[in-house]
Formats: sequence, structure tokens, C-alpha cells
Amino acid sequence: HGRTLVLVDRDTGAELARAQARVDAAGCPGLDLRLDPAPVPDCDGDGRGTARARWDLSGFGERPVQRSLRLRRDTPDGALVAAGGNVGFSAPLPWLTHGRQLWLMQVGGDGTEVPLARLDATLTRASCP
Repeated sequence: HGRTLVLVDRDTGAELARAQARVDAAGCPGLDLRLDPAPVPDCDGDGRGTARARWDLSGFGERPVQRSLRLRRDTPDGALVAAGGNVGFSAPLPWLTHGRQLWLMQVGGDGTEVPLARLDATLTRASCP
């Protein structure tokens, strides 16, 4: 995940196709990224809701590894929302809108970040009084 795959013509060296590999939390056993509550209530109908993001990677991977993680808003290089280790949570996020993306990034020893998971917020009025 987080790698760019390039298909190149063997004879000419011309690039034929390019794809970005990405893994979502739903496809990875042991990787849990969620909003609490979810779906996010939009009780006043303004298209915004508040929730905390929570993550748990304690069972992710073949062997437990302590990770340095960052949670970013909208894109993999978007605004920093939270940071922590294998298990963590954000402060309340009052700017959530339907479809807004949160990206959980693993931080390497050199400071580079690799996407581990993406979460798209879902808002609802169903849970409102």
C-alpha cells in the first residue's frame, strides 16, 4: 500500500499505465479506524457533525510493531488532526461533513508518511431527537 505501480513497454520504455496502491481499513484484519459516534449525527441540519476518530492497530500485521501514526484531514498530506501510537483517538472533530476523508498515516524513521487507511465520514439525522 502507498506504492505507485508503473507498467512500462519492454521494447520502447514508454509508460503504458500507472496506478496507486491503497488499502482501506475495511480490508485489513487487525486495523480498526472509526468515528465515534458513527454515523455522525447532524441534528441541526447544517451538514456538519462532531465525532472523535479512533484507531487501533494492536492486531495489525504478522507481528506486533510499535508504530508512529498521524491522522490527516482530506488528503494524505492534509492538515494534521491527531498523532499517536498503535492505539489512539482525536479530540472532537466539529467540522465533519458527509464524505469528508480522514487518512491514517504511518510515519517512517525518516519522517516520510505512508497511508495505512482512509475513512469517509457518514452523517445522519436518524439518531437525532
